[in-house]
Amino acid sequence: MPALTASQTTPVDHRVHLKPRFSHFTIQSAIEPSVLSRIVENFALRNLVPENLHARRENDHLVISLTIAGLDPNVSEHLRMRMQNILPVNSVELELLE
Repeated sequence: MPALTASQTTPVDHRVHLKPRFSHFTIQSAIEPSVLSRIVENFALRNLVPENLHARRENDHLVISLTIAGLDPNVSEHLRMRMQNILPVNSVELELLE
């Protein structure tokens, strides 16, 4: 059996094992003065700084959009669950972006 040369081998796709490029969280909460700092605290405790953070009032609730780079999907899911447990938070959606 002849030896395979570099040009005859199947290329390896290294992107399969890469972390998602961004984790994007969308949080809906009751309007309460401490909720924004309590959400950001989850990232500060892990020495993480979001790429962007945007909060706005919509009628009777607060919508917070937060994006952070390079998190492992398991860490992102853990953070989602922790934020979901903050008392005035109604919902937390997580989107993993490449």
